[in-house]
Amino acid sequence: MVQAGRAAAGWLAGRALLFVLALSLLVLVDIGRDESSTLRTQAVELLPQARQAEQLAARRQEAFAEVDRFRQEWNERLQSAHRRSPAELAQWLARLDREIAERETRRLDAFELMLAADRSELLVEHAKNEATLQVLRWSRDELLRVMRGVATLGLSVPQAEQQLAQAHAFDRAHLLAYRRARADFDAFATAHPLAALIPFERLGIVDGDRQRYLELQRAKAQAARRFLAAREQANQAETTLRQVRATRETVARPLAAIDSQAMRALDALIAARQRAVEEANRGIDEVVAKAGALAWAALWVVVLLSLLPLVLKAFWYFVMAPMAARRPPIRLQQRGAPSTPVPAVAPAGTDRISTISLDIELGAGDELLVHPEYLQSLATAGRKATQWLLDPAYPVMSVAAGMVALTRIRDAAGERFTVSSRKDPLAEVGLVELADGARFVLQPRHLVGMVQARDRPVRIRSRWHFGLSAWITLQFRYLVFEGPGQLIVSGCRGVRQEAAGGGRAIDQAATIGFSAELDYVPRRSATFGAYLLGVNGLFDDGFAGGPGIYVYEEMPHYGKRSGITGRGLEGVTDVVLKAFGV
Repeated sequence: MVQAGRAAAGWLAGRALLFVLALSLLVLVDIGRDESSTLRTQAVELLPQARQAEQLAARRQEAFAEVDRFRQEWNERLQSAHRRSPAELAQWLARLDREIAERETRRLDAFELMLAADRSELLVEHAKNEATLQVLRWSRDELLRVMRGVATLGLSVPQAEQQLAQAHAFDRAHLLAYRRARADFDAFATAHPLAALIPFERLGIVDGDRQRYLELQRAKAQAARRFLAAREQANQAETTLRQVRATRETVARPLAAIDSQAMRALDALIAARQRAVEEANRGIDEVVAKAGALAWAALWVVVLLSLLPLVLKAFWYFVMAPMAARRPPIRLQQRGAPSTPVPAVAPAGTDRISTISLDIELGAGDELLVHPEYLQSLATAGRKATQWLLDPAYPVMSVAAGMVALTRIRDAAGERFTVSSRKDPLAEVGLVELADGARFVLQPRHLVGMVQARDRPVRIRSRWHFGLSAWITLQFRYLVFEGPGQLIVSGCRGVRQEAAGGGRAIDQAATIGFSAELDYVPRRSATFGAYLLGVNGLFDDGFAGGPGIYVYEEMPHYGKRSGITGRGLEGVTDVVLKAFGV
């Protein structure tokens, strides 16, 4: 009753909390609808984007105005640059170089810009510095262009034209000389083909025609070189004339507007933050509108979600559970089979088969498989080894039940070993003895060890059942342990065994195992209130027929969360393990 009262109190407290949340939502909706509300104004002001956008826009305007005045000053100064002396222009150039070098040291790299993303003063200063560098570089380029023009003022256009005429005359004279040398060479080579074909000087023969041929060839090459030099001089004279004509009155071009990439990036950042503020305002309005329209709907959803577990539990209790109970019982072994399992330890007058610690004495040819956490003390005699799985044929079952890395003890006849939990103070261990050929249905999560003959170990078999009751209870597989052997089981605060007799029922969560000859049927929990509050499960395990026994633990729900809403992911895991008989 204490647990039921706590569950009811927890459920009522949860509904009260949902009511408070719904009431808070309605109050916030009413405040949001009021445009003059102080809370709404403060909520908007809390948006960091709004204040940052305003500060950036103001500082950007100041910085741009300052750089624009700097641009106009240099435009006015450069308009008279072509009338200045070369020395004065050199001073201007040196000043521009110093300012550019100094501004270069103020530039921020990509990493520094990333760190300054939320510091508006650094972003503005960076954009201002980049824009100023643009003005300085433009002014320097224009000043150099003017200085080149001023440097060529020592040569007039007529003088440049006279130099070009002289170069053309020199070019024509050398062209005629080259043509005469080539004609003389071609004529001699045609008249004396052997002189052109045979290198007599390499053969040690003196030949006058060959000597004349080589002299004409050298004369032609020399005339060609003189002609090319004259042509190059004429081209240079033409270039000089064009430069003199182009730079006679060189005037610096003004910088029309500042187009800095950093300034454009700053403008984009300001625009983005302004859009973010506008979107935030629109989002507030939209949320307020939707919340106002859906407030009562949300309240009804809370109510329905609160009632849904009750409806589902009522459906399962009054509809599905009776259907499962009306199905024919499950019998995993026909009667008349070998003897049923009986308790190895049972104090007189009680059905309790467990103690805090259990002494196991091995016989000749026996071996002990036990979980290492339950091996309290052991004899030094015998061979100890590790058996990684309870049964290699059932690896998943062994891992899911925790029966892995077991301690295996052999060749210890007459030796005594103590089995007891070393971690759970409420766990007790009991012994279920299987006669030769007896079959016992066991949930392996309660198994902590086995005593079996080495030449005839305990066999594990699967029995599947897919009837309607299996789908309702979600238990499809049963694991049957076949003797001879002894099963060491663990239960919270004790393990009990009872004879099925004319019919018995226990909480399904408490069942450890039962004789395979019994008629097994899931029965609906005795009272709806206990099931609703999570005190009892939906089904009790019913056993009848016989002869046979069933074994159960005394506190199956210890440490498990219960209540109207169930056990969450822990419950999902239990359902999966239950479906496969673990």
